[in-house]
Amino acid sequence: MRKLLILGIVLSGFAFAGTKDDGIFDLKKGCKDPGSFHNQLPPDDIKITCMDERFEWVPTGHDDATIFNKRTVCSKAVTNKPNIKAPSVCEPCDWPGSDYECGGFKEVCKQVEMTFTVTCDQVLAMESVNKFCQGAVLMETAATKEEIMAVKETGRTKKVCGVQDFMNGKPITPISQK
Repeated sequence: MRKLLILGIVLSGFAFAGTKDDGIFDLKKGCKDPGSFHNQLPPDDIKITCMDERFEWVPTGHDDATIFNKRTVCSKAVTNKPNIKAPSVCEPCDWPGSDYECGGFKEVCKQVEMTFTVTCDQVLAMESVNKFCQGAVLMETAATKEEIMAVKETGRTKKVCGVQDFMNGKPITPISQK
């Protein structure tokens, strides 16, 4: 009996190999098989909250170059069934670099948080909660030309093009020249 239990635990670990669980498995299971959560009905009030935070460099000088930016998307989901939810998960994702003019630039943080109401059919079609957030927030921010994002300066600045990088004291070369 003990060997069967251990084998079952090991095999259940392989069921999700290669797929990161950001809560999507419980959400899908709650929609497909609500009885496994002691519920007779699947959740009908699923809300996914997405927070997108982008750190970008804004030019303050002359001569063209490019610097790398950073984007992180966080997601979590709640339903009207308290035991069917997705925990808060944050993941970095690709974001294009910023063109800047040689001389210097400053870092700004752009941030937005929004909640989407989804159906079980939409949950069943999702690859992951975070991938849903990445696409949904990107679509919303693009539609508004990022005007819905709160923008604040981080206070970080850099001087480039033959000047020392004041962040770490090393001479730097613009990324486009590397």
